Amino acid sequence: MSKLLSLILRHKPELVGVRLSEDGFIDIDLLVDGIKRYLSKSDWSWLSPLHIYAVAETCPKNRFEIKNGRIRATYGHSLKVKLNLPEDNVVKLLYHGTLRMNIPQILSGGLKPMNRLYVHLTDNIDDALIVARRRGKNLAVITIDAEKLRQHGYRIFRASKNIYLVSYVPVDCIVNIEYVNMT
Repeated sequence: MSKLLSLILRHKPELVGVRLSEDGFIDIDLLVDGIKRYLSKSDWSWLSPLHIYAVAETCPKNRFEIKNGRIRATYGHSLKVKLNLPEDNVVKLLYHGTLRMNIPQILSGGLKPMNRLYVHLTDNIDDALIVARRRGKNLAVITIDAEKLRQHGYRIFRASKNIYLVSYVPVDCIVNIEYVNMT
């Protein structure tokens, strides 16, 4: 259910015949109706708004936000949405997990959002490793100087408890790369 919500709210609301508001929200009742109607090849008859609330409230990565009966993804969008997230001016170091093979490209052009609106960073090395581990076994964790990012004029937004978003990370803000081999 969490993966389906992420797909709909971050990338493809048209999959279930809904439109997101400018700030990425959708009425939960409309979302449930859309899932039941457009994904009829699977049996979603059991789905209720309470299930949506449960997924959003128990998601350990705080991927979703609920306000006034509406839900949105808090980060990870490829769709243009205005998230209006709080700016962070406190965090000193941030981390980004990736595959080792991506490091030469990153060191030549910085960290780019690729097919997302923002570069996703975390304040926790272990979380960066978890993200990287989803992509392979030869991993790298990049350490970023958040203060230097701010000095360059980049705003850092806090999307959840430990997820931060920035439009771009210049190479000179990268202060360390740690390589990790998972077996």
